[in-house]
Amino acid sequence: GPFTSFLRVKHISEVFKNEYLDYLVLGEADIALPQLIDELENGKKFEKINNLCFLQNKRSVINEQKFVQALNELPVPDFSQVDLNSYLVPERILPVQTSRGCIWKKCYFCPHKENLKETYRSCSVEKIVFMLKTLSEKYNCSRFSFQDEDIPPSKALKLSEGIISSCLKINFAMLARPVSGYNDTVLLKKLRKAGCTLIQWGVESGSQK
Repeated sequence: GPFTSFLRVKHISEVFKNEYLDYLVLGEADIALPQLIDELENGKKFEKINNLCFLQNKRSVINEQKFVQALNELPVPDFSQVDLNSYLVPERILPVQTSRGCIWKKCYFCPHKENLKETYRSCSVEKIVFMLKTLSEKYNCSRFSFQDEDIPPSKALKLSEGIISSCLKINFAMLARPVSGYNDTVLLKKLRKAGCTLIQWGVESGSQK
């Protein structure tokens, strides 16, 4: 979850001392969590599970951290075990993530800056459109919230064109940094035509300090 994403490796030993935890998956858990569950049920051999942190003889063990590179190979998100009707919203809205990491990696306060092994990775436009279409049909949903920490202008243009050409009728909100590419009226009009109703700009502060 979000807790481990912001956890520094040097603090893991303290976390195990002060919290009631048996295992931590540091960062992405797509592969590590199923492997952990399998080992808990069968073998309990944790040394080769990337991204896993655990206690062994009262000492913290931190396995090598790796990141999923081929995002296109990940399955479409599954919300089948979530009671979507319980959310107090006028219309159903689903979160989607089409990239991981940060293309910028310069903000002092952010954990992306400290992790030198992490790179920016993105799904293809074809995969994103397929994911949106699948979720829309399966869950009767036409509203989405992109959870990418930043969608660069070049990707926003290709994504807009992909949604438009697929005739997919959706609305979506997104996050972006206010870089020069977003002052292009052609891009903004295409985003709007594709269904973009809100862009939240990543301006943390007016002070460099």
